[in-house]
Amino acid sequence: MTTQSQGVSPPSGIAIVGRPFVDALLDPRTAFASPDVVANHAWLSREEKRLILWSWARDLLREARDGTAQTAACEAVLGALARFDPAAADEFEGAFATLSPDREGGRAQN
Repeated sequence: MTTQSQGVSPPSGIAIVGRPFVDALLDPRTAFASPDVVANHAWLSREEKRLILWSWARDLLREARDGTAQTAACEAVLGALARFDPAAADEFEGAFATLSPDREGGRAQN
């Protein structure tokens, strides 16, 4: 886990350690305004970012299965996840394509 150091405090309202991090894993949309906020978060390690984005993608995959996922949200999460785990982003992309065959294109390549 990322810890605070040198007396510097994290931005207010941002989950870093303990229960808030678990809450961010369980419901990333509640903890973060967008996938880019996770990807650019100064207090999270690469692994924490990957885990949170993976969790977010999993949630969207469930929504896609139920027919309620929004394409823009999927693209944003997969684009951010690809920065930390390209293989996982590719796997999720394939799963989204299977669940939504009419979905246009795929995530933008970085």
